[in-house]
Amino acid sequence: MLLTLIIPFYNRADFLPRTLRSLDAVNLRGVELLLVDDGSTDASATLCRDYLSKRAARGEETGEARLISMSHAGASAARNAGLRQARGQWVYFFDSDDTLSPDFFTDALQVLAPQPEALDVLACVNTLQLPDGTRMQRYSRCSASLADQLLTVPLCTQSMMLRTDFLRRIGGWNEALTIWLDWELGVRALLHGARVSWMRGKTYHTIYRHAASITGSGFAPAYNRIAATLHCVWQQLLAMPAAAPAAVPQPAPLLLPSTASFHLTLPMRPADSRCRCLVAYALRTAIVAGTLRREHAAEASLNLLRTTRQAIATHLHVLHRALVGATLTAIYHYVRLGGRGAWLLPRLLLLPFIR
Repeated sequence: MLLTLIIPFYNRADFLPRTLRSLDAVNLRGVELLLVDDGSTDASATLCRDYLSKRAARGEETGEARLISMSHAGASAARNAGLRQARGQWVYFFDSDDTLSPDFFTDALQVLAPQPEALDVLACVNTLQLPDGTRMQRYSRCSASLADQLLTVPLCTQSMMLRTDFLRRIGGWNEALTIWLDWELGVRALLHGARVSWMRGKTYHTIYRHAASITGSGFAPAYNRIAATLHCVWQQLLAMPAAAPAAVPQPAPLLLPSTASFHLTLPMRPADSRCRCLVAYALRTAIVAGTLRREHAAEASLNLLRTTRQAIATHLHVLHRALVGATLTAIYHYVRLGGRGAWLLPRLLLLPFIR
């Protein structure tokens, strides 16, 4: 079975060497590599051509590798350009400033090869490295719940490999958006009934947080783009049936060979009602609003909080309005004052009771 690895880049000459070096330690047998140049004006494309030339000269037994060039059109367009040319049954998107785990594709192939059509998303947990060098496991609930995706984003770019036909069927990456692209894609995948499973008990790639990343400078400078993504997701949620949908059929749990140092289990997704998802969405916007206020974007912060309150009041049951409204206010002020982990208590104490 063939997998496709797509790495889009735009003016990443300072970071690409680290990412490309990490590829040298990865077993790419059975993996097609597509490097997508989104119209770079620095040395990024030259670095990738040199890498591909050296790779070809080594004569290693790996999948096909090539460089795709395009005019600058943004991350989603670059990912979709790779998706259109992908020949693998499964496709995996990786950022050009992070490093791949050497054993990720080997482990993924062990899981997928026996039944490649049984899942739509195969997810993993990654390592986060902060600017000061601190390394930690990126928090993830290993969940396939839509409400969890809305609030905590377990399905992000480098935590999910997608079945190629499924991703094409749901429209690929949304080229109208320029930020929080993976959050929206994860939401859309779950709304389309994605069958999700997690490789648990092991962490994979290293994701570097730095000032040059998309949200590295904070929420305030990117607020208009964040607002566009929030609005897009809100419209998708409003299109959900008001009643809880029937649970999407899920495959039986998958297990790796007993000699493996970890196992894979399938979390059964609860039937998330639209009400529960709208509340999860509102909790996330309260966190965004509090962050904007902390970054001194008071007008944007208050407008977002006010708009969210008005929107959910129209769609929530009367009994939920006061409780959710008070929770939004508490989260907003907690985040505004510098609090961290604002999603945790509402996730544990509020969402389970919203139906």
